[in-house]
Amino acid sequence: MGKWDAEFAAVNSIDLDDANHTSDFAKIYTKEKQGTAIFTTNNGVVLYQKDISTFSDSYDKDWGCCFNVSGKDVDDYIKANVGGKQELKDFVSRDSQDFRFIINNGGQNLTVNEYKVQLSDDEKHINFYNKKTEEDYQFDRKDNWTLLMENDWAQNVLARFKLSHDQFLVGEEYGNMQLRITVNGVKTKDVEWQTLNHLISPSNIDFWLFSFTFDDLGDVIWEARDYEIHFISYDVDYYYGEQIKYDEIFKVNLTVNEPIDSKVTMNPIVFDVGSNGTTKLNLVGATVAKENISVDGHSEAVIDLKDNIVTVSNLTIGNYTLRVKTTPINNNYKSVEATTTVTVNKETASVNLTDVEFEFGKSGISTATVNGAILQNAYIANHAEANVTINDKQIIISNLSAGKYVLVVEFAADETHRIVSNNASANVTVNKAESSISLPDVTFEYLKTGSSVITVEGATVDKENITVEDHPEAVIDLNDNVITISNLTTGNYTLKVITTPDGNHFSSEATAKIVVAKLSSDLKVDVKNIQFGENAGVTVTTNTLFSGPVSVKVGDIEKILYINNGGGDIFFENLEVGTYNVIVNLTETEIFKPANRTTTFVVQGDKPVIYIDPQLTITVDDIFVGQVAYVEITTNETYSGDVIVTINDLSYLVEVVNGEGSIYVPGLDIGYYSAHAIFEGDGVFKYSENTTDFYVKSAPSELIDPNLKISVDNITEGDVAIVKITANETMTGVEVRVKIGSYTFIVDINNGTGSLTVLGLTVGDYNATAIFKEDGIFKSSTVSDSFNVAIRPVNPKLTVSVSSVYKSQNAAITVTTDNTFTGTVNVKIGSKNYVVNVNKGKGTAQVSKLGVGTYTATATFSATEMFVGSVKSTTFKIKADVVKLTINKVKVKKSVKKVTIKATLKINGKVVKGKKITFKFNKKTYKATTNAKGIAKIVVKKSVLKKLKVGKKVTYLAKYSTKTAKQIVKVKK
Repeated sequence: MGKWDAEFAAVNSIDLDDANHTSDFAKIYTKEKQGTAIFTTNNGVVLYQKDISTFSDSYDKDWGCCFNVSGKDVDDYIKANVGGKQELKDFVSRDSQDFRFIINNGGQNLTVNEYKVQLSDDEKHINFYNKKTEEDYQFDRKDNWTLLMENDWAQNVLARFKLSHDQFLVGEEYGNMQLRITVNGVKTKDVEWQTLNHLISPSNIDFWLFSFTFDDLGDVIWEARDYEIHFISYDVDYYYGEQIKYDEIFKVNLTVNEPIDSKVTMNPIVFDVGSNGTTKLNLVGATVAKENISVDGHSEAVIDLKDNIVTVSNLTIGNYTLRVKTTPINNNYKSVEATTTVTVNKETASVNLTDVEFEFGKSGISTATVNGAILQNAYIANHAEANVTINDKQIIISNLSAGKYVLVVEFAADETHRIVSNNASANVTVNKAESSISLPDVTFEYLKTGSSVITVEGATVDKENITVEDHPEAVIDLNDNVITISNLTTGNYTLKVITTPDGNHFSSEATAKIVVAKLSSDLKVDVKNIQFGENAGVTVTTNTLFSGPVSVKVGDIEKILYINNGGGDIFFENLEVGTYNVIVNLTETEIFKPANRTTTFVVQGDKPVIYIDPQLTITVDDIFVGQVAYVEITTNETYSGDVIVTINDLSYLVEVVNGEGSIYVPGLDIGYYSAHAIFEGDGVFKYSENTTDFYVKSAPSELIDPNLKISVDNITEGDVAIVKITANETMTGVEVRVKIGSYTFIVDINNGTGSLTVLGLTVGDYNATAIFKEDGIFKSSTVSDSFNVAIRPVNPKLTVSVSSVYKSQNAAITVTTDNTFTGTVNVKIGSKNYVVNVNKGKGTAQVSKLGVGTYTATATFSATEMFVGSVKSTTFKIKADVVKLTINKVKVKKSVKKVTIKATLKINGKVVKGKKITFKFNKKTYKATTNAKGIAKIVVKKSVLKKLKVGKKVTYLAKYSTKTAKQIVKVKK
């Protein structure tokens, strides 16, 4: 069969931990004999470089080199530079176990793992034969062409050798050539050549290149020693079933090394007594079981292992050694032991402080929960002005402005504890306080100025923040905290002052009553004694600002005196002899108080008999025949009695009241008449008579248009409707009927005018109709006018109030009005408007998301048909929430199955449902939600309790927002 040509073995020795040998290799074929071949990754990392002249040419004169690229990223590309003449880009892309040949020939790439490859006889071309499609390809060979490949050495490659073409074909004459592999003389496997993995097997190249992996050896149990692996070729006669020839092709000397130590590393453990410590195991070639972990000489130590993290507890103060023994993951590794130190320190002294919240001007208290600590000093960071004192476990803080601060408490450890940090801190919140203002009521007289001296703490007052409610006309001034007010009419008012706070206070509001009193009239009366027959002169003086009527009564005679600029005189005549009382009354006016003064005077002498002229007059206008003559009598206004009127020969008795009287005389014919009035005198008035003439004209040839008109102005409910009628000015003594609704009234027309007063009309629209019937002189006429009686708007009785609440609560706006009103009222708070729906005089709305402070709510009632407009204001406060969190004290026993811990949450004095409470028990965190009673509870299970150390203290706490409640108890059995 000839001599086998096996040139090299890939593996000369292996370690038991690398029996699968995953080295990656690449090689280059080149005709270049000069320069350097350089292989790099695509990012420039040099993998390999070698002088081309040192390459072996024993394989078809094209074999170059092979080199290890183990551990490189499978996505890297390898670039080759051969002799400095060409860089081959992206010619290899390795993906898992997909191994390819890549040809780069002037930019043409071809995968050739399914091709036969050979160099043409003239060495100018490269020939490829596709074994699947049976197609031939030929590429021009460049002077610097390369054949590069990534091959199957990447997986378990043991050896590679080539068999000449002639030798390979020899076996065919005997039937089938086979290969036997022995390891240290023991046959492991027989295989047929046709089944062998070959890299290159062209039909017209003089060799076959074969590759063998560890899997090709069969089942071999490797031990740490030297091996000889023989590859033996032999032929089998199928007819006779006997081995014909055999020949050793190749021998591999292989050394299997001893197992190596597994590895375990870990960090030292440090923790406080009563607690636990941990360390992570870093393992190579091994695992660790819990039973292989111990603390030297201390079986009482409690050890736990999870996810390669060791937890150690139940040790007293001191230094210990933790020992760990590994379990190898396979035969390539040996078990090892490793140790680390365990340091159990004294329990750490600690101080936990509750946060503090208080108002400016007051003091706050932070309560310290102490564990093995001695409080030494307390202060507010960066604020030396603060007063901070320690009273047992309470830290009392004062003398701070409004703002946020940090309380720092320094402490030392007692004998059984150690110091890690010597200070603790807590948040201190100093809230603004309410500013205060004292605002006295003000009373002053009209046209004068009133003043109020204000006292303010924590704020100032600006002039623009002082108002008289609903009276912008008021003139207000401010000087040295003295408010002066003027330009108000008499009445009652409300003075409102809003403070401008300093940085430590909220704004506040105060109101005071303003009473602008009416002026005193300074009424005085003076009258002198007189002689009988003289007129009594009454002199009345008042405040010079007063002008108006006063009533002056002398005896039974009362007269009205009109005062002008503070004084006036009035006279009384015809007084009898005697003593008279004078009573002067000044009725209350808008600006003056009522006043009453009395005095007396005497009419002296004897009474003479003196008669007064009655001042008798008589008037009769001309008329048409058929009309009624209107006779008008006037006398001294003090006279009431009878006067005789004679027209022609007929006499009429006219009744005169307070100087006035009249009669109607019908049926006079055409002609001139004389009307004669006679007063016969009495004990006071002397005899008097008077005469006038008038003419009765013939009737007109045509009826005259009466020019009848009627007018009624619109009124408001409760007012009097005045019906005005006008007609031809000659119409006298005639009647006009007036209809308003279902009512009919008779109106007398004199000199062309007449009027009617109508009371008690209800709200609505009306027509007033005037009807005149023809009387022989004037035509019939009917005229109408419409008018309206409107509802009289009334005060809506508007009030507004807003409840002062805590920040987390909604403030309720309450608006009340007259109970007949249903509608909306607008309430403004800050820059936001709220619409309150009012039903039958009452409405409410909710206000949310307001910050802490004092607010003004202004309600505006818009005028309607029934109500006048109105504006009212009120103030209210939003206070900071008061959060109270408590936690119950429980007995903690290591032996019990569970411990239930409860925390109770109250906000603003009320229990709250649905709030999340965070608990911590011995550094383990739990969470629970409050129920309807404000209680959140957790259960600490036995698995946690059993890790506690009897006699040691355990801390548990509950936290909500910034509030923390804590208990420290001693663990019992």
